[in-house]
Amino acid sequence: MGNSTMENIPAEQKRYKENILIFINMLYLESIFRELFSKKNSNQSANQSINPLLIVEKSGMRYINGLLVLRLITVCTIIFIVKDLDVIYDLIWLSIDLLNAKFSYESIIPKNNVSVLDWKDVDIFLPPKLNDTIAEVLRLNELLAHKQYKCEEGITVGDNKGAFTICTDGRSNKTIRNALFISGSQDDFAFYLTAVTPERWTFFVPEGFKAFDNLGNSGESRMTRLQKLRDVPNLMEQVLKVLQSDQLHLTIEIGRNMENLFYDWYLLLYQMYFKYHYALIGAESSSGCDRATRNCCYRLSFMKKEHHQVDLPVFGFGSPVEEKKRLMKYLTTFRKENMGCNKVSEIENGIPLLCKLNVTEKCTIVYVSYRGFEVVENFEHFLPCKVHFFSPVESNKRLVSTENVYPYGISPYFSKNFTVPDGNDNNPWLLITLSDIFDIVNELRVDKFIMDLNGGEWDVLPVLLETVQFKNIVLDVDLRIRFWIGEDNENYRRILMYFLQFENFGFRKSYSKIVNVTTAIISFRNTLLA
Repeated sequence: MGNSTMENIPAEQKRYKENILIFINMLYLESIFRELFSKKNSNQSANQSINPLLIVEKSGMRYINGLLVLRLITVCTIIFIVKDLDVIYDLIWLSIDLLNAKFSYESIIPKNNVSVLDWKDVDIFLPPKLNDTIAEVLRLNELLAHKQYKCEEGITVGDNKGAFTICTDGRSNKTIRNALFISGSQDDFAFYLTAVTPERWTFFVPEGFKAFDNLGNSGESRMTRLQKLRDVPNLMEQVLKVLQSDQLHLTIEIGRNMENLFYDWYLLLYQMYFKYHYALIGAESSSGCDRATRNCCYRLSFMKKEHHQVDLPVFGFGSPVEEKKRLMKYLTTFRKENMGCNKVSEIENGIPLLCKLNVTEKCTIVYVSYRGFEVVENFEHFLPCKVHFFSPVESNKRLVSTENVYPYGISPYFSKNFTVPDGNDNNPWLLITLSDIFDIVNELRVDKFIMDLNGGEWDVLPVLLETVQFKNIVLDVDLRIRFWIGEDNENYRRILMYFLQFENFGFRKSYSKIVNVTTAIISFRNTLLA
C-alpha cells in the first residue's frame, strides 16, 4: 500500500490518518529531546561533554546510551512501516463505523417504550397483548403452572416427551366410549393410541399417518384423512365450539420464528373455561418453552367442570395485586341493561347499601348476618316486607325475642349442621343447612336474600347454588363481602369464581359497589323468576 491508497480514502479518514502519524512522530521526538537536554548538572566536569549519541566520562572512556538508541530505532521502524499504516488505520476506522452502527441502532429505540395500560381499559375476559415475547412466554407458562382442578383418581399416559392425564374421578366404569383424535402431524402418538382404549375412535389426520397398525382390534372406527390440517389456535377454537367431550388432551408446538403464536394460544387457553368450561388438570412442557423460545412443545390435559371445586385461570402472572385488580374490575363493570337498581343509602351500624324492592304487596326477606347488628329498627326500611333475620353472632342473640329472629348461620355443608368457635368469645356459632333455613322461613318465594359477611364466611356461597330450592324461590341476592388486606391470590380467584357461578346459574349481576379497600357489595337477580 502506498500513497495512492492514501489519496483514494475519504478526506475525513485521511485527516485522521495524518493526525495519527503526526502524533506518533511528535511523541517520540519529544521523549528524545527531553532525554538529551533536560539533564543539567551544575557539578558537571568540563571534561564531560554532551553528545546525542555518546557520553564521555572523565576517564575519557566512551559508551553508547542504549536507551536513546532503542528510541531512535523505534522511530526508524515506524518510518519504514508507515507505508502499511493504511491497513491499521482501516481497521481502526472500521471499528469506529461498527460503534456508530451500534449506537444508531440503540438510538432508534425509544427510552420510554413501555406503554401504560389503565385498568379501566382492561377486559378481564379478553386479556391484552403484551407485545413482548419474553413476557408472553412467561405469562403463558404461569397460566399452565396452575391446575384448575385436582384429579383424585387418574391415569397417566406419556413418553419421554411428556404425558397426559386421564381423570377417572367418580366413574365406576373406566371404559371410554368415544374418542376423537385430531392431528396435523404424521407423528403416530403410538404411546397414546395404545394406552387409550375407547369403544370407538374417530380420526382427523393427514396422509401418511401410520399409527392405525398399532391399534389392533379397536372396534368400530371412522376415519377422515385430511390433506392439510394445521394446529393453530383458530382451528382449535372452531373445534371447541362443537366439541362435547368430557376430557380434552391438547398438544401445542411452537417453533422458532413463531413467537406471535404465544399470545394466540394464551388467549384461547385462558378462555377455555369461561367459554367452554374446560378446566386445566395437567400440563407438561419441553425445555424449549423458556425465554429463548426454541422448539417448544406443551402437552395439556383438560376436564369439563362447572362447579365450585374448579379454580379460575390465573390472570397475568397470578400475583395478588393482579388477582385483586381483576376482581375489582368485575365489581365496577356493568352492562347497561343491568343498571336498573334503586339504591338504598347505607344505614349506619346496620344494613349495607342494597337495591330497593319496588313492592306494595306482601313480600319476604331473608337476612343472614355475621357481624353485630345494633339497630333493629333498620328493618323498617324493608317495609312492607316481612324480614327473617338469622345471625350466629353472640351480640345479636339479644334480638332472639324479636319476632322472626334466629341465632343461626348457614352451614358450608349441603347436608350437615355443625358448630364453629367464635373468634371474639368462647360462644360457638351454630350453623344449620340452607334447607333448614328455608324450612324455618316456610315461604314459597323469597323476594330478597341478603348475606352480610364479615370475613371468610364467603365459603358458604357454593351451598347457595347447590341447593335447588334456593334457585327455585329466591328472586334477588344481595351480598356484602369482606376480604382482608394482603389476601392470598387464590382467595381473590375463589371469590370471583363464586360471582361468576351465580351468573352461570341464571343470576344476573344487577348492581355492585366497592365500599372501601376491604368491602364490596354486589346484587344479583334471578332471571328465571324475574
